[in-house]
Amino acid sequence: MNQDQVNRLFGAISELNTRVAAIRADINNRFNTQEQRLTSLQNRMRVLEDTATRLGGQPAAARAPHGRDSAIANQGHGLAPHPGRDAYSGQQGQPLADPQNTPRVVGSGENAGFLPFAIELIERKRQRKPPGDNRTCYHCPKETFSLECFREDHFRWCRKHQRPIIADHELCGRDYKDCLHVKWEVHPQWALIVEMSFTAGLGSQGVQNLREKLFPREHFPEKYNNDGTFRG
Repeated sequence: MNQDQVNRLFGAISELNTRVAAIRADINNRFNTQEQRLTSLQNRMRVLEDTATRLGGQPAAARAPHGRDSAIANQGHGLAPHPGRDAYSGQQGQPLADPQNTPRVVGSGENAGFLPFAIELIERKRQRKPPGDNRTCYHCPKETFSLECFREDHFRWCRKHQRPIIADHELCGRDYKDCLHVKWEVHPQWALIVEMSFTAGLGSQGVQNLREKLFPREHFPEKYNNDGTFRG
């Protein structure tokens, strides 16, 4: 290899590094924009929650959690403890929350603000799995990126790195740190949060039937017809 060839090789490597740096900068800018939109959404949520508190109760649109989430919610405010298989099994017989009682938030307002975007990204991963990808959940036989598994806390979503966090783990991978968890919860103002999220950019990932994924039948039966079809 002569000097001219060496110079061309190093020139090509330098150009490639420049392109990679530009791609990384673009990705970081996109994440920063999303973070700013979500921060704005969270601030609007806090205003609504403060208003509801001053009025002495929840808005009319508030709804009680159902099933497993109601059992967790009745334990108190704040982030629910991580449920293992035994804990989850023990909650199956819990009665539904009394709709007349003020529903409690499972998780936090910040978690709920990021949750619609996490659901969209998880379902995008599932819908775009390549043919022949037969990998399954670490905790059950369901396919990877199953929203059912996400709701059952088999995994959470890292909003910092856009990766799944396996149950009982704090990080989304060996080479990642400072992960930010997003978990499933039923928020009393979920419908409002979803609509505000669409205003903030939700729905840009090309996910099919996104609203149906955001409102699973077991938690929002009023949004489904008797034959199980989603009516919104």
